[in-house]
Amino acid sequence: MVEQYAALFELRTIKYEGVDDSQYIHALSYVDLDSEKFINIEHADLLRLCAVNVALKRVVLQRALPEAKMLKALTAEQFADYVKSFDWDMSHVESDERDDMPVPLYDYLDKVREGDKYTRIANLFKRSKKKDMQGRTAFDKYDSLAFGCYEEAVNRPGF
Repeated sequence: MVEQYAALFELRTIKYEGVDDSQYIHALSYVDLDSEKFINIEHADLLRLCAVNVALKRVVLQRALPEAKMLKALTAEQFADYVKSFDWDMSHVESDERDDMPVPLYDYLDKVREGDKYTRIANLFKRSKKKDMQGRTAFDKYDSLAFGCYEEAVNRPGF
């Protein structure tokens, strides 16, 4: 039960303290983490839960998880599903399907993608304190670049 409480604590940290730097909506957003209904689990599942807790601690620290630790935390089928998930587009940023899009939107989409890239970079520097010569943190700098890209996309001729 201790490991289950530890996993619940780490999941709450990820959900409520915003340690995820992406702009995607994740399944965790819809999970109610207030209930503490635990079940008895078998020894093999307990070992995997311990590995999951180690993995969650790395996620909270915004660190990459080595493949060996992923293999330890997931079953073979879960790991195969995880690897297959890289073939799916999670958002418009990852999608390269442009066949049905009108020609004027190509430049717009490129600027939006560039803005999304800068937004993701800015989110990596949320806690930065160091300032440049203009008095901006790295977060402020990349956030400003993203805002400029979005503004440029909207202000293109034809919009």
